[in-house]
Amino acid sequence: MVEDARAVHEHGTVINQQPKEREAHGALSRQEAEEVANKIIEPLYEVLRVVDGDRRPSIGFVYAKLEAAKKKICEVSPQYAHLVFDVVEDRWDRQMSRDLHMAAYYLHPAYHYTHELAYEDDLTAAFTRVVERLSRSPVQAADAIDEVNEELSGAWMAESGRVAGSDPADPNPSRVGSVDPADSNGV
Repeated sequence: MVEDARAVHEHGTVINQQPKEREAHGALSRQEAEEVANKIIEPLYEVLRVVDGDRRPSIGFVYAKLEAAKKKICEVSPQYAHLVFDVVEDRWDRQMSRDLHMAAYYLHPAYHYTHELAYEDDLTAAFTRVVERLSRSPVQAADAIDEVNEELSGAWMAESGRVAGSDPADPNPSRVGSVDPADSNGV
């Protein structure tokens, strides 16, 4: 983490050594740059607080928080978001199993039904890789994947009226996406 901060600092030093070019291109003032940096760091800080907190969140919840942080960062600074994502994804890949987190996110009912995750190819591919890795044979893996898909589609049909926000008669539609999966002891 320290080397990542050092790289960001060195990048900032190079930028500060080119004041005439910055003025010509309409670059941000120091105060504006600090405000943007704080807005970029804030969503990542929220993810770190969840992960480092006293309660142990489900791994699907961690993935959901990280995806929400990425969206916020893109809104704040789409031009420089890729620089932040490179660092975050490098750490994520080296320290955690991305496929396992994605599979847990895909299978978590609070996210699966409210966000229609069945149509997300990268999530279904990650889920398939996890099942294949955990299965003893390709036949067992295929059977397990088919069984989960049937369960999810059957549960969707049975529960579609009870998912928060999907029922037009729901008195509290603002609950969509506000379910706190950290309270559940899921995958």
